[in-house]
Parts: sequence; C-alpha cells; structure tokens
Amino acid sequence: MILLFSILLALAVGLVVAAIVLERGGASARALAARLRGTGAAADESRTPGLERDVRYSAIPWFDRVLRAMNLGEGLELLLYQAGMSLRAGVMVTLMAAFAMGGYLFGVIIFHGLLAGLLFMCIFGPLPYLYAQMRKARRMAAFREAFPDALDLLVSGLRAGLSFSAALQIVSEESPEPLRSEFAITVEEQALGIELRDALTNLTQRVEVLELRFFVMAVLLQPPPVKDWTLKA
Repeated sequence: MILLFSILLALAVGLVVAAIVLERGGASARALAARLRGTGAAADESRTPGLERDVRYSAIPWFDRVLRAMNLGEGLELLLYQAGMSLRAGVMVTLMAAFAMGGYLFGVIIFHGLLAGLLFMCIFGPLPYLYAQMRKARRMAAFREAFPDALDLLVSGLRAGLSFSAALQIVSEESPEPLRSEFAITVEEQALGIELRDALTNLTQRVEVLELRFFVMAVLLQPPPVKDWTLKA
C-alpha cells in the first residue's frame, strides 16, 4: 500500500510540475494576451502587424482541445485573470485533479475506506478553484475600495483641461493596483485604435465591480465624442 501511495503521489506531483513547466514556456506570450484580453474582436488587425495572441488554454495540444470541447477554458481563464494569478486554465485543472487524487489517497490510507477516500477527494479537489475565487474577491474588493479616489483624480484631470483619454492616462499612472493595471490596459487598447466605448466595455468585463459598471454606463450615455471631454471650473 505504501509503495502504491508513493507511486501515485509521485505521478500526481510529476503531472503538476510538467504542466507548470510547459505553461511557463509561453509566459511572455500569455502576458501580452492578458494585456490585450477582449481586444481581438474590436481591434483592426492591420493596425497591429506582428502581434499574435496565444489563446491556448494549455500548452498540451490534446488537453487544450478537451478544455475547448467541454467549454471550461474561457471561464477559468477569466477567473484566473481576475484573481491576478499567472496560470492557464490547463494548470488549474491539473492542480484540481492532483488535489483530488491526494484527497482520495489520504482518505483511503488514513481511514481505510473507499467512501472516506471519495469524501476527501470531493473536499480536496475544489481547493485550488476556491483559492482562485478568494483571490478574485480580494482583488475586486481592492479595486472597489480605491475606485472613488480614481474618480476624484479623473475629475481633477478634466477640470485641469485634459481630455477624457488623457485623464484616464493619469489614473492609470497614479492609482494603486489593481486600478493601475486595469486602466493601463484600457489606455493601451485606445492606443491600438480601439474605440473608447469598446475599451470601457472590455474593462467592465474584466472587473466585476458594480460601481465601475455604473460609471461606464453613465459615460456611454453621454453624447460623443467622450474622448474630447473637458471640465471647466
């Protein structure tokens, strides 16, 4: 039994390590894809020659196909991005499988029963996913807490005579994380030729904060061109 446990545990660890190594092989491409998330449909490809998005859910081809067939990859990719975790969906699925296997072995070996193994498998398996959900909630809460100050900074920029786009640039430079990176993506999308309306819509898809959605809705209801707004004291 101990030998079997050691073999299965080594197999689980090996799968996790192999998946992480393969995923990290395309780290730079994933970083670019994360910054350009949601821009593929709106951007004109002719304006950004040479940019290729790595949209794979896993560096392992057959695993990527399985995730796509089961419609699991897109939701997990968004969750991991919102949680601020630099993992692919394939790594998350592998981690959950490894935790489930570890829980099963723990229950069988410690409590000497199949039912105990299945119970601990159900308990341990979702732990990586729950951790990602916790990280996401913490990151969204940090965004929500700092958002009022970002609005004050945006209004101050408009009153100083800056355009709306320039004021967004100030917010992306002066705000704390995660506002800094999220607004920086919005500013970068505009620099790539995406309309402000689409860039703000992408922002609300990346950040699930109700106050932000109200703000974007209010901006989009204003008469165009929003990017040329200024406020006079």
